[in-house]
Amino acid sequence: MRCHEVQPLLAYLIEDQLPRDTAGQVLDHLTDCTICQREYQALRHVIAALEAFPIVAEPPDLTARVMAQIQPRQAIPRFRVRWIDVVASAGGAGLFFGMMLVPWRSWSAGLWTELGWVLAKAQLYLSAVPVQLHDRCALLADRVWTPVGSGWWLLLFVVAAGVFAVAAVQERHALFRV
Repeated sequence: MRCHEVQPLLAYLIEDQLPRDTAGQVLDHLTDCTICQREYQALRHVIAALEAFPIVAEPPDLTARVMAQIQPRQAIPRFRVRWIDVVASAGGAGLFFGMMLVPWRSWSAGLWTELGWVLAKAQLYLSAVPVQLHDRCALLADRVWTPVGSGWWLLLFVVAAGVFAVAAVQERHALFRV
């Protein structure tokens, strides 16, 4: 056996808790290895010193004294669902799904096209370049921007609001934890 295998078994050898064949292998190693012999002797001295201490009986009122010194803790409030939270969540979910069902392109494209007309007119006015009406339409057809055309902006907003709401609820309930 090697030192790293013998040293964990030394306490068991002192207490006679090893099987005979393992104890024989450990004793054979101890006859050859001075490092393990010193470890064995030191462990025997520690165990002998610990066994020399008298066993002291505990006072009969020890439990009562310890329990009297323990400060009573306030109960941690359980998570309660408030009606305002339920209504706000249901309203947000209803708004989200309702907005996703609205045909955005029908009115948002017109809105952004009008905004594009205004911006194009301002750009043309400031640049003082004469452009015919059909050129303006071609310009706007390339630049019509519908940021909420598919509802992704709204989805992003609702997800962000949900993340912030969950974080706020967790922070509020973290104040009650001890």
